[in-house]
Amino acid sequence: MEVILVRHGIAEDKDLRDDDLKRQLTDKGKEEVEQLMPELMGKFEDKDKDSILIWSSPANRALETAHIISSEFEIEQSTVHDFIYDGDFHSFSKELSKELSNNTKETTIFVVGHQPSLGQWYTQLTGDIVKIKKGMFLSVDVQSVTPIVANPKWTLRP
Repeated sequence: MEVILVRHGIAEDKDLRDDDLKRQLTDKGKEEVEQLMPELMGKFEDKDKDSILIWSSPANRALETAHIISSEFEIEQSTVHDFIYDGDFHSFSKELSKELSNNTKETTIFVVGHQPSLGQWYTQLTGDIVKIKKGMFLSVDVQSVTPIVANPKWTLRP
């Protein structure tokens, strides 16, 4: 199973909104993510797009980033998971385990969320330390979920 950790694009400043969940992508944030789509689509030329799932944080900026991805792949909707916003790795790994048992190894899951939790999850998955910048995509190949082990595959940066 491939998991692609995606940090949302550039968002409005925290000072502009009282509610962090309502912060939206800036025009530049949308543009940078959209510019990565041709390269991202090239990585999926030979894959069945029906085996792609998109999980998103409930924060607007993550939902907007997930929407750009889902539009490109012509996927109707993404699934919202509070554990992504909360940075709850235990719940994340539990959901991964369920997906692995319900689907084939060919399934790809985009996980659209935030720093620092995505960086921490990447370290827990691979053992590597990385700072995930806004709009960045990091792909890992999940080898097992008990214990959870993954190998880095590729990275896209704005």
